[in-house]
Amino acid sequence: MQARYSASQITPDCDIISEVIAHMVAGSDTTTISLSYFLRDERRPDTVAKLQAEPDPAMPDPLSIPNITVLQNLPYLNAFNEEGLRLHGAVPSLLERVVPSPTSKTVSPASPSTPWAMHSRPAPSSLTGLAS
Repeated sequence: MQARYSASQITPDCDIISEVIAHMVAGSDTTTISLSYFLRDERRPDTVAKLQAEPDPAMPDPLSIPNITVLQNLPYLNAFNEEGLRLHGAVPSLLERVVPSPTSKTVSPASPSTPWAMHSRPAPSSLTGLAS
């Protein structure tokens, strides 16, 4: 990725890294958690290509700040942000989560330990239809 100070001046990588670190430190836990997952997901070339290509037609002038309605109408960018926050919530939890084995006897069905775990595997047959 390349950022620019102006149309003719490319921002050096060290300045970009410094800016990212400042944002991560400033937000401490909440911002850092979200940004770390977003940055991890941006290691995929197909994701980066889509994230870079979508705003270009909607924001022809790279030096002007777009109206919020322009940003709200970028479906891939919004989906990327919403999924990142849905799967990797910004609120840290230092409590250890222990999920019993599927064969253990419990009073009620145990849910997985994190939003990512809940949304990345099929629902147990005993829970199917509860959310509808």
